[in-house]
Amino acid sequence: MKKATISLEAHLWYVQDLKTPYSLLKAVFCYTNPSELRTDFNELMCYVNSSTICMSRTPAKYLEVYSFLRSIIRVSYKMYCKPKKYHVQLPLTPLNNTNFHLFTGNLLYDEYLDPYLTFKNVFEK
Repeated sequence: MKKATISLEAHLWYVQDLKTPYSLLKAVFCYTNPSELRTDFNELMCYVNSSTICMSRTPAKYLEVYSFLRSIIRVSYKMYCKPKKYHVQLPLTPLNNTNFHLFTGNLLYDEYLDPYLTFKNVFEK
């Protein structure tokens, strides 16, 4: 039985055909702003379970968000199927500021480096 390789299908929104999951995730965050993408995903999830249709933007924007989501789901499945191949253990050292846009929108730089600090700050407030 021949093994089928899973295509990440990034050709719909990116110039090159990407092969590795990490390069695709990096391309997503270079192509769009993470906070804008999060807002788009939140809007889609709000309208998934309701019977209303949101048309606040153009259909092309929703096709783009759909292709992002499809690629991210394919990346997740690929990493889930082969966890040893794609496992990367990053050191908890300060990174350069060029990668700062990859961090989660509401976290501070120190909170990103130390997740315990996030919970500590939440419960102190």
